[in-house]
Amino acid sequence: MSQLERVVYIDRTLRGQGALTVRSLAARFEISPRHAKRDIEYMRDRLAAPITFDAHSRSYRYVAPFDDLRFADERMLLFY
Repeated sequence: MSQLERVVYIDRTLRGQGALTVRSLAARFEISPRHAKRDIEYMRDRLAAPITFDAHSRSYRYVAPFDDLRFADERMLLFY
C-alpha cells in the first residue's frame, strides 16, 4: 500500500470514527507501529493536519476541522 492510501485512510477514519490507534493502523496495512506513527507525523508536519495524541485512550484524533483531504476518495485511489 502506498503512503497516499494510508494518509487517506487515516483522514477518513479520524473524520468518521473520531479516533485512530497506531496498532489498528499498523494491523490494517500490515506495517510496523513505527511506520504508522511516521504516517501520522507526516500528516501533522507536512500537511498541517491538526492531529493530537490522546494519552487516556492511546489514540490520535483531530482537534480542529481538517478539510484539505476531503476531496480524496479511497476507491478512486485504488483505480489510479
